Amino acid sequence: MCNNQAKVVCIDNWSEFGGPKSEFLENFEKFKGENDATFIESDCYKVDVSILPKFNIYMYDGNHTHESHYNALLHYYNCLDDVFIFIVDDWNWKDVRDGTIHSIQKLNLTILYEKEIRTTNDDTHPEKGSPEQKNWHNGIYVCILQKSTVTDSSR
Repeated sequence: MCNNQAKVVCIDNWSEFGGPKSEFLENFEKFKGENDATFIESDCYKVDVSILPKFNIYMYDGNHTHESHYNALLHYYNCLDDVFIFIVDDWNWKDVRDGTIHSIQKLNLTILYEKEIRTTNDDTHPEKGSPEQKNWHNGIYVCILQKSTVTDSSR
């Protein structure tokens, strides 16, 4: 957000890893600047998406089950612009990759660009203190997706 003009919505419920809530809130206030920035403290799947604005950058870093990653795009699909950037943390893990790819296929999204960074190839974390762990921790996936005019109506 820093030095940009953006409409930003952050959603977290701090349910994993003891959540650095106070540090987040401090930085959120410090760096939001003149942006239209909102923080919603909630489980991301309990948020009423009908009240959210459209957006074109979406980062999912929540529960790491296949089901959660599959639902990450489905739940927010109607909030997303026709072309959007999708970022997925913890790409090292098979459930994360498979759930995300399954969702992209189900929604008939076209991948215009993608970049995968994996720091291990065996569904593990990189060794603590290693260059991989320091740089990309548990992998990341960045893609540009485009909606199709035809989607599977049984979503």
